[in-house]
This record gives sequence, C-alpha cells and structure tokens, in this order.
Amino acid sequence: NSKNLRQVREKLKDLSPTGDSEKELKDKLQKLQKKKAPKNVDTLSQAGFTRTIINAPKKNQEDNLSEDEKAEKSKHSLMERVAHQTIIMQYMLELAKSLDTTPRATIHSFFVKMKRAKTEFKEYMEAFDDELRSFLERVKERAQARIEKAMKEAEQEEREKRLGPGGLDPVEVFESLPPDLQKCFEEKDIPMLQEVLGRMPEEEARTYLKKCVDSGLWIPNAQDAQAQAEEAEPESEHYEAVGEEAK
Repeated sequence: NSKNLRQVREKLKDLSPTGDSEKELKDKLQKLQKKKAPKNVDTLSQAGFTRTIINAPKKNQEDNLSEDEKAEKSKHSLMERVAHQTIIMQYMLELAKSLDTTPRATIHSFFVKMKRAKTEFKEYMEAFDDELRSFLERVKERAQARIEKAMKEAEQEEREKRLGPGGLDPVEVFESLPPDLQKCFEEKDIPMLQEVLGRMPEEEARTYLKKCVDSGLWIPNAQDAQAQAEEAEPESEHYEAVGEEAK
C-alpha cells in the first residue's frame, strides 16, 4: 500500500491541474489512504450487536430431588440396565441353541444382527423391546408383592409384641372404646375411669373392663404387684450375697 501511494503521488506531480486523469488519481489516493488508516473499532459495531446476552446454564432437574428420590431414581436406572442385559443374554442363549454352538461364539453375530435390525428388521427390535417391557413389569410386580409381604410380616410381628396377657391388641382395644373411656386412658385418670364405668350398665362395663385387662391397657392391683416386685428385689440381692459368701 505504501508503495502504491508513493507512485500515485509522483504521477500527480507530473499531471496538469485539470483533466480526468487527475481526478481518478486523487480518488485512488483517497482510497489508499483509507486502507492505510487505522480502523476505529467503535465505528465497526452495528446497532444489532450493542447488547450482550449470556445464556444461563439450565438447572439440572436432579438438583431439586431429595436424597431418597435420587437413590430411588438410581435404583430404577440400575434395574433397567440389569433387565436389558438379562434379555440380551436370553436372546444370545436362544441364538446359540438355534446355531448349535456356544453362547460365547454368538456374541459378535448377535450384536451385528441387533445393529442391522434397527434399520432392516424393525419387527425384530419391536419384539425385543416388548420382551424387555414385559420383563420389567414382572420384576416390578414381584418386587411390590415382596414389599407388601414384608410389611405385613413386620406389622404382624409388631402386633404380637403388643399383645396383652389375654392375647388382645391394646391398640385395637383402645380404638374400640367409647370416647369418654379413651380420654380416661389418655389422661391416666383412675377416678375418672371408675366414674365412667360406674355410669355404664354393669354388663357393658364388665365387657370393656375385661378387654382392657386382656390387652394390658388396665392392670388390676398394679400398685400391689409393684410393691411385691420391690420387696422381691432385696431378697434376690440377699440370695446373691449368700451365694458369693459360700464360694
């Protein structure tokens, strides 16, 4: 550019003040000067680029999940992977049986067939997907049945631990009592209990009282039993002391 600029200036000196050639050379000189001049970055910007937009990263949906939900999702994903591998092994065993060879020898041919099936044998892939879905449903149903069975066994075990001396469940007996009797047991108010039972017909009061005793909600002569237990403790300590002296 500098060389061209010098040549233009030299030609201008040789030309007369008038003429078309002089105008052409001046225009060419101005163009060369513009090219040589430093560019102003500010003038290059357009109105459409005056605003900068930064796209915020999308929040991961798992960030909003609790630890239990994440664990449940992880277990579900693991179940799907294991189920998929199980169906693949099943298909490979069937292929090995049809080819009268070992399953190991069918690995390559099986995956080649699966790859071709995606485009050429779509009915084969549909059958594979149907088998996978059916297997997943069976796994879920069996897992749900085992969970329900375990919960029932746990409830039964807990109920057996709660049973009173007469074999009744205190929770079930309490829920069957009238509200005024329930209030007596909630507040552990013996005078109130005696008053409520006294207002009932004798047979009805006896029935409720027997249920309470058999379930362990009501222990007759509880103070006497506690006193006897406290009296028995010193005797046992005395027997232990005598036994140690004998040794």
